[in-house]
Amino acid sequence: MNNKQRLQALFDAFVAGDMAAVDAGLHPDFEITEAPGLPYGGTYKGLDGWHRLVANIMGTYDDVATAPIEIIGEPDGDRFAALHSLKGRSKKTGRSVALQVFELWVFKDRKVIQVVPFYFDTRLLTGYFGPDRAYHYTAPISMLYALAAALDEVFDEGMAARAQRHRTAAAALRAGLAVLGLEPLVPVAHATPMLTTIRYPAGVEDRTFRTHLRQCHRIEVGGGLGTLAGKVFRVGLMGHGARLENVLRALAAFGDALAVAGVRADLAGALAAARAAAGG
Repeated sequence: MNNKQRLQALFDAFVAGDMAAVDAGLHPDFEITEAPGLPYGGTYKGLDGWHRLVANIMGTYDDVATAPIEIIGEPDGDRFAALHSLKGRSKKTGRSVALQVFELWVFKDRKVIQVVPFYFDTRLLTGYFGPDRAYHYTAPISMLYALAAALDEVFDEGMAARAQRHRTAAAALRAGLAVLGLEPLVPVAHATPMLTTIRYPAGVEDRTFRTHLRQCHRIEVGGGLGTLAGKVFRVGLMGHGARLENVLRALAAFGDALAVAGVRADLAGALAAARAAAGG
């Protein structure tokens, strides 16, 4: 049995109420830290600590139920990310709670030695918005889950196809920009496909241009940084966004923003050039 299977077996044992099997899978130096905003927040160490945590959770909720959704990690590795559901009913208020929890599970000598849960701690936000203005953080559960989904997309598409899609989208964008009279800051031969930095033509004001894109077309582009502030804007074509339909929508919005600024632009020609560069 590998460690991934051991972790699955631990979840299965807990769901079945076989606490002896759960105890057998925990290292003597086991440690878990729950968020301080929870009724059972704190650090629990060893089997005694684990038993106290379970008792505290059961003392907080009725009808506690959990089930694994996904376990991410190499089967023979020592570190796993596990997403599982947690349900229960508050003993204090009678209200039901249902949430998903992302946890880091660490093995040592084929036993779990550490669990680090990541979930939203509302006490931190209360402190942030309150009079003391304590600093807050966003727990990374969403980022971890999004990363796993993004990697699935990368593997499904294939790296070669993905790289070519980015090159094609960049070529289409730059072909359309040329017809609109918008000049790239970096020569195409030296530019990355994922980012295009564009000089403003004379008479176009940075804030007005980008505000029009955002408010009228729901498109946000980056402004220039440092000595380039107010002189350029930046267009990113990255990941799922690097597609011809997004390029055409952006070019149409740029053409409209230029027209509002009093700059004549051949929008139909720009869109045709973009389609031709993309082979469509």
